[in-house]
Amino acid sequence: MKYSVSLALASSLFATTGALAQSSNPFSGPTQFFVEGYVDLSYLDASGGQDGTLLRSEVDLGFRPDGDGLGFELGLDGYWLDSSTVDEDNTAIYPAVTLDTAFGQFSAGIPRSVLDRGYTADTVFARSSFLDLQLNTFTDSFLGSAYLTSSETPYGLRYDGEFGATKIGLSYHQIDLGGGETDNYALALRHEFDAISSFYDFAVFGGFEHVTNSTTDATNYTIGAESGADNWTVGLQLTDNELIGDSRIAEVYADYSINNFTISGSVLDVNPGFGPSISYYGVGAEYRFLQNAYVDAGVVDSDAFGFERTYEVSLGWRF
Repeated sequence: MKYSVSLALASSLFATTGALAQSSNPFSGPTQFFVEGYVDLSYLDASGGQDGTLLRSEVDLGFRPDGDGLGFELGLDGYWLDSSTVDEDNTAIYPAVTLDTAFGQFSAGIPRSVLDRGYTADTVFARSSFLDLQLNTFTDSFLGSAYLTSSETPYGLRYDGEFGATKIGLSYHQIDLGGGETDNYALALRHEFDAISSFYDFAVFGGFEHVTNSTTDATNYTIGAESGADNWTVGLQLTDNELIGDSRIAEVYADYSINNFTISGSVLDVNPGFGPSISYYGVGAEYRFLQNAYVDAGVVDSDAFGFERTYEVSLGWRF
């Protein structure tokens, strides 16, 4: 399976880079090894009697220079889903060489779209990895969801800059899809306001993605806001997706934490521009232990035709 290939690659990289975590970079001096993301295994039980198992990961690892200089990043996204109705697996690998400068970070190779990391909302829908995966065509960039299910490779460039409390990201990729060579341009912004009080923080974000080839010329837009404190977060994200029937998507999410427990709730409404709107909603809870391990449990439902209420329990590790 492609997924097992990605896990083998990750294991190999961990083994070879662990000893080099503090190695010297001839272009920049010392480098620092990093790993971020999660891996989890979920069990699903639908009210109609169907069940299944989902193994999913989103991991970024590599070397960052201690100051300006060259680095390397490798992203590994993948899943394996085995249920009573489907058995499938897909993997997306994002290797990129990075250059950190006083003006920001430049990346080349197969970097992620700026709409998928670092700027917009980064949540798992109601602690349900399964539904979060099903909804990624609405909540992730077109590039990310297309690459995950395609055998083609999106080569590109990316820029990330930070100017005071404002972050800006730009990315360009080219991938060969059904309409031939497809160009993908993306812009993302995020601004962190000074704390409203000694307890509350507030941020706004937005971005767009333009996709063009011989048969398609479409633009997706997203805007949103988040607010929170040490033990709670609430957020709203609005998306206009021209690629999916000019759909309009609205998502509201909230988390509340007490010690090692977090309670989450999410509602997502999709107005596809054709036919009635569809709503998804769910609640979940997480318990964290051993610093990085967690157990999630949640239930999700929808008024979509044929959707069955789904219960999910997962065990995972967050880097």
